[in-house]
Amino acid sequence: MTIDERPDALIVTAPLLARRRAAVLIVATIVAFAFLGAYAFGARGQRSALDVAGMCIVFGGCGYLALILALDRSVTTVRRDRIVVRHGPILMWPAITIDAAQVEDVHAATQTAIVGRGGRMVLESVNASLVGGRSVTLVDDAGDTGDAEQVAAAITTWLWSHRE
Repeated sequence: MTIDERPDALIVTAPLLARRRAAVLIVATIVAFAFLGAYAFGARGQRSALDVAGMCIVFGGCGYLALILALDRSVTTVRRDRIVVRHGPILMWPAITIDAAQVEDVHAATQTAIVGRGGRMVLESVNASLVGGRSVTLVDDAGDTGDAEQVAAAITTWLWSHRE
């Protein structure tokens, strides 16, 4: 996690391959190989054009998902009047823009995911509570608890010190 404080903005850049992205990347690869195995050992010599098209869609979808997750570098930009969360360089979903005046609180949040047989993955994020009770994720998969709290503190300090 990189925090770059500038006079006009605070820029938080997420790591290139965080834990959640790595987990989904692994699952997408397993699914792709499962379909490849089913295709390779399935009805030999009796594949229709629909089978080939279906496999191209599955492999293409899994490959695109893996590419997005491997190359995603989310950037959260905090300015006086707005907060913008962008994902890239490959487009997965549009940027989120939040009016900075609507932010009531910025805090670290913890989610626990069950992985495999009894394994746990703790995922940290930084969320903003907005006027009206809405919550928005500013930094997803922020690393360790200390990293998420450090990012939340930096955003809070910068945002409140630059409010008009």
